[in-house]
Amino acid sequence: MIRKPSGYFLQLLFFAAILIYSCNKTDDGTPPALHISSPDDHDQFSVGDNIHVVGTVTHKFPVKSIKISLWDNFNVPVLNPLYVYPDDYGYNLDEMYPINDASLESGTYILMIAASDGHNTAKVYRTLYITGVQRYFERLLALVQPNTLKTIVYALDTAGNYQDVLELPHGYAGSEISSGQRQLYILKPEPSSMTAYSLDNIAEEYVYAASPPYAVFYDVYYNDQITYVSSGNGNITGLNSTGSTVYVTPQNTDTIPLLLHQHFDLLLSSCNRRGGPEKFIRQHFAGTGVFRAGLNVDFSGAGFFSVDEGSALILGNMTDESSIFVYDVHNNYLADKTDMPPGLIRDAVQISAGNYLISHDAGIYHYIHESKSLYELIPGVEVDAMAYDYTRLLLYYAEGAKISVYMMENAEIIDEITLPYPVLKLHIQYNN
Repeated sequence: MIRKPSGYFLQLLFFAAILIYSCNKTDDGTPPALHISSPDDHDQFSVGDNIHVVGTVTHKFPVKSIKISLWDNFNVPVLNPLYVYPDDYGYNLDEMYPINDASLESGTYILMIAASDGHNTAKVYRTLYITGVQRYFERLLALVQPNTLKTIVYALDTAGNYQDVLELPHGYAGSEISSGQRQLYILKPEPSSMTAYSLDNIAEEYVYAASPPYAVFYDVYYNDQITYVSSGNGNITGLNSTGSTVYVTPQNTDTIPLLLHQHFDLLLSSCNRRGGPEKFIRQHFAGTGVFRAGLNVDFSGAGFFSVDEGSALILGNMTDESSIFVYDVHNNYLADKTDMPPGLIRDAVQISAGNYLISHDAGIYHYIHESKSLYELIPGVEVDAMAYDYTRLLLYYAEGAKISVYMMENAEIIDEITLPYPVLKLHIQYNN
């Protein structure tokens, strides 16, 4: 009989373990092979069409998911994504992706197709031109507060004429607008509620009340057919156009979300610790509400803007200073910072891809993200509210009760309107 060496069976077990591990391994750093034959770059579509997405995906590991989504030129998703779950080593992609948002304006968009094995992702991009229903300016809505017990909404036309369209017997805690859903959303202070008003006749369409134990809403934010409200209970709720709940994050009474922003598949929030000085940026998945990550920061969020899928700008205020932070969303850290002059940020608007106007204690500044450059656009103004009409390239900004209309192309003020009371917020209403 041949006697095996004493370590022989241990070696067999070792190599068997390697073989089993290799057979079960699902991540070697290689993404799937994704090939798209339709659509082609620069194909043209119209609102109401379907984009026929055809291609193949192959991989040495099972392909878990394929995602199709459409972005605007601000790198912000404009349509709900379409998902396919092959769970196979090869898949022939053949899907119709509907362009079903009547509020899409004519212009260039990016179609993104991504295939993932759960660890590694391959992406293919197509630049498309979509003809939309022509969008045009209807009116400017200015929310004012004569006193703590009254809020008024004024509507201003292109000639600078204004009229009172809504008077509310309560104070003001926040507002948002959706021209596509034809709704204006206004937050009532504690005990809070959020009321949706029709933009067509300013009639009340639904009321969503805050729940105890902390019955207060801090922010209202609209994106992609969902209106989000952040609660003193630490959770965020999303409502559809009829006021039905379609999204919710878990309650977290230790942390209060004060400012909201949807960044692709994530919902970001700037938060404060309840009863403490700590501040955070938190991430929840936009589809499920499940918490993803949190980051401790030393500033309060004054604005969010998406740059691309992996990064966002966060405008932050400290005690008496402010900065523009580049936030690496995927890896959850602050990658860069541009300091503002001494003072605090009050408001901000995006005027084009990578270009932002920031209202600051020292004036209005223009920030260009590509070069990380900041320069003073309108000095010596103390502006609490701004709104940008990108169809006519006009900036509306409010100093107290005075609203100035600034033409970006000529860098001049073309009109000034003075309302009876100081302005709290400005919203532009379009036809869709």
